Formats: sequence, structure tokens, C-alpha cells
Amino acid sequence: VGSGGSLFTNYRDLVRRPNFEPWTLVVVNVFSNLTNYLIFVPVLIIMLIVYDRPVTPNLLFFPVLLFIQIILIVGLNLVIATFNVFYRDVQYITTVVLMLLFYLTPVFYNPDALGDPYRFIYISNPIAILIGSYRAIFFYGSAPDMYLVLFAFLFSLALLVIGYFVYNHELSDVIDAI
Repeated sequence: VGSGGSLFTNYRDLVRRPNFEPWTLVVVNVFSNLTNYLIFVPVLIIMLIVYDRPVTPNLLFFPVLLFIQIILIVGLNLVIATFNVFYRDVQYITTVVLMLLFYLTPVFYNPDALGDPYRFIYISNPIAILIGSYRAIFFYGSAPDMYLVLFAFLFSLALLVIGYFVYNHELSDVIDAI
């Protein structure tokens, strides 16, 4: 998400080409970062085996979670890259928001440590749901909460649709503004 803000401005020559669809920059960026992510999955599995964590068939949920994550990131990047053309500070604001989101999302702490009043924030955060689901399948060897995964999927899908509509609505202005 952090590298998606400047996609249209950094590759303005490609964006201006007549038969080029700028959304492909977003998809290529997501999949190139996904490649780096997937390189470290075998290392994670080796580390789980070394530390006697169960490697269970629940790892088959990994592609589902990955698909939801891809949808979420593409939708976010479409909105961020489009708005960054008009408001150049969007990429910097995104960096700050990502840092804040990093601390609000239970990556290095257990979500059960949150009190009941803060449970709603965790449940309504699709990134936290995905991280909790990854933790469940990799670290605990259990299946993720399918209702939460369904919510994350629907949220990600809605964000992708919104991102595409924002991008499609502003595309001619994006090309003119670059």
C-alpha cells in the first residue's frame, strides 16, 4: 500500500500512452510485492517446524486469505494512486496512516489482550482480521473465524468496487493532470 501512492505520477509516460490502462500499474505493483511476500512463506513454515508449531491442513486457507488481501490492497491502491495525482500529499498521509494502523493492528500483541470496549475496533478492521486469520492458520494450526473472514472479504470487495469507480470516474482527469 505504501508504494501505491506514487504509481501514476512516477510512471506518467506510461499513463499518457493511448492504449495503456493505468490500473495495470496497480496490479503489477501488488503482484510484484506479493512475490516478495511469497518468497518468505517457506521460511515461515520452516520456522514453525523448528519451534514445534503444528503444520495442519488449515494451511489450505492461506490462498483464500491471500486472495482477500490482494483484493483489499488493489482497492486501496486504486484510491490512493488516483487521489495522489490531484493531492500530492496523499502518499505521505498514507505512510503516516499505515504507521498508525500498524500499531492499532494486533501484529505483535494478542488481540485477546484488548478489552471488550475495543473489540469492535478489532472486528471492524479487515487488516486485523486477516492478520488474526494468518496467525490462526500458521501459528496455532486452527481454522480462522469464517464470519470474520467473510466480513473481510465483503469489505475488501466493496473497497475494490469503490476504488475502481473512483479510478474510472477520475481517469480522464488523471491523464490530464499528470
